[in-house]
Amino acid sequence: MENDQSATLHFSTDTITFDTIFASIGSITKTLTVYNRNNFDVKSNIALLGNSAANFRMNIDGIAGNSQTNIEIPAKDSIFIFLEVTIDPSSSNTPYILSDSLVFTTGTKKQDVDVVAWGQDAYFHTANTYGDIINGTDTTRFYYHLLDCYYSLDKR
Repeated sequence: MENDQSATLHFSTDTITFDTIFASIGSITKTLTVYNRNNFDVKSNIALLGNSAANFRMNIDGIAGNSQTNIEIPAKDSIFIFLEVTIDPSSSNTPYILSDSLVFTTGTKKQDVDVVAWGQDAYFHTANTYGDIINGTDTTRFYYHLLDCYYSLDKR
């Protein structure tokens, strides 16, 4: 097993991008393939680092956790890393971005893959939900699927 600076890893991409994730709704799962093109096995420490790391979830070959040590990658082989994200609501109508790095420490060599997620707060109105209009002590409940939107062009 070799763990020196000559142990360079290769990646299927340099950036994992999640496009427009609605707040509180989990993302699809993205996959990163990590290749060991060396003629020897390597062990790498892999960690999701940054201010938004708590929003991301990582799974390496079936083991969940955002920081994992001594992940063995056999010579001329690869591993899969699966990533998901859930974005917390921001009380903002404008889109926002979360970005972090997936850092690989193999011996003395550090490499990283960027992880980026675009987020947007969303409000879901379904047929079985309702809103309340409160006026003093009176409350009027209206179901979203019963709203009648009528607009007349007649200007009588």
